[in-house]
This record gives sequence, C-alpha cells and structure tokens, in this order.
Amino acid sequence: MDKSADILLWLILPLMAILPFAVYAETVRCTTELMRLCDNAQVCTTTSSIEPAVEYLIELPVKPSMAKFAKLIGGKKVASWRSDLTSNNGDSRHEYAMRNDESNRFTLSESFKTFSYRFTAVVGKSGWEQNELGICSVAAP
Repeated sequence: MDKSADILLWLILPLMAILPFAVYAETVRCTTELMRLCDNAQVCTTTSSIEPAVEYLIELPVKPSMAKFAKLIGGKKVASWRSDLTSNNGDSRHEYAMRNDESNRFTLSESFKTFSYRFTAVVGKSGWEQNELGICSVAAP
C-alpha cells in the first residue's frame, strides 16, 4: 500500500505544479450579451437581443503576452487577429489591444467569465464607438 501511495504522489505532484498555468493553454469562448453603439456626439443605442449571435474564440498560449482572436457571427468566422497584452501583472483583468489599432481593446475578467470589447465601427462614412459585453467559458481547444 505504501508503494502505490508513493507512485500516486509522484504522478499527482507534477500535475498540481502545472495546473495553475493550464488555463492559458486553452481557448476561451465568449458570447456577446449586450451591444452599445455611440456616434461622435455620444448619442447611443443599446441592444440586448443580438441576432445572429456574435461570438469570440480567444486562444491564450502558455505565454499570455499575446492572444489570437476569432470573431464568429452566426457560427461563421468573419475576422481574426492577434492582440498584445496591455494590462500589467497587478491588474485583475486581461486587456488586449489590437496590434494595428490600439484603440480596439478586448478585456477579459480575471476569472475568464466576462468580457468587454471596445472598437470603432464604421457606419456609412462615420466612425462609431462600439462596446460589447458578454459572458465567457473556458473550453479545450
């Protein structure tokens, strides 16, 4: 019985050592629950019934300084990009800025359960600020 306990201990200890980092090697799936669109005069519209569904798949590598994003509308991939981590170690959020447009910010809560995404949307010839809020879940890639 002692030998089996020792073997089990040698198997469990390495797994426990990598467990805190395991979430970064996974994919986070987020679904938009609330969308807000504001023009330059800060006239805003808010929508909570979003059809077709807007989802984001975020691949968080072991080194979380960068993430890969994919935007899906109605289950179809419409965009993908890489973003760099802009939040510092003391921050409880994981904020990512798009490499070619730093005003586009995607923020995940510390627990990866909620998100907010702020970006500029072009409507006609005008640029509107769009904010999306929603819920997330961690899933295997």
